Amino acid sequence: MDVEKDYYSDLGVLPDVSREVIRAVYLALAKRFHPDSGKEHADPEKFKTINAAYEILYDDVAREKYDKKRAEHTQSSYNRDVDDEEDLVDDELADGWRFAAQYYPEIEELRKEVSAISSTLSVVFQSTILNSKNFGSAASVKTEIIENFVERYFGKNKEVKAFALKLLNMGRRDAAKELNKAVLHFGDELDHKIIIPQIIKKFELNEPHKSGRFPDTFGTSRFLEEHGYYAIYVTEDDKFVIVDIALKRNASSAIYTYIEDARRRCENL
Repeated sequence: MDVEKDYYSDLGVLPDVSREVIRAVYLALAKRFHPDSGKEHADPEKFKTINAAYEILYDDVAREKYDKKRAEHTQSSYNRDVDDEEDLVDDELADGWRFAAQYYPEIEELRKEVSAISSTLSVVFQSTILNSKNFGSAASVKTEIIENFVERYFGKNKEVKAFALKLLNMGRRDAAKELNKAVLHFGDELDHKIIIPQIIKKFELNEPHKSGRFPDTFGTSRFLEEHGYYAIYVTEDDKFVIVDIALKRNASSAIYTYIEDARRRCENL
């Protein structure tokens, strides 16, 4: 056991998660990074790191000892390596989730909202709902999970938390990692009026993923990101539309509530 390591961050979970959730996240991550079954995601070093974290956190005795020695650590390092935009799949959860969604279809929409923030958090949400059977309270569970996640990695400053959520929803996990680093480095002395503008400038967040082929606005919508011959624009009510650069019109009649749905549609156009 190495108390200098943040095993929770290595798995992309929070310290208050249940043993069942730890197992669900581990299985999903192990499937992604396994040297044999991980395919394009295969990474022996990440797989080794995940296994080391799981060995400690899934063992109640070892986890208790670890937690006592790490009690003073209130913030964690945001691990974007296990938290990309592609959904994690835990085979043990998949069937149960599909069955539950037939009767409570809203839980899948809530899962998509969580997944936009963090792919590992999506597995945490699914496992928590299925194990607790709080299907009717899924919305409040989603809100609590996201709030705890943001505070753990980005602190309690209201402006910083709002900025972190914006970055994660935009898929800018690189900039979110930088923000987390600033929170860990500056602590209570962090001045959001200094840090946030610097991160916006450093990561060119005013015009993300833009080649210059798309206008800043399309009707009343604002440019968000480019996908080949298509671009995603965000509407005044924070919905997403897809624009075709060649025809200079909407590429789809659909208005998307979740950014990942719009991105998937761009891939299939």
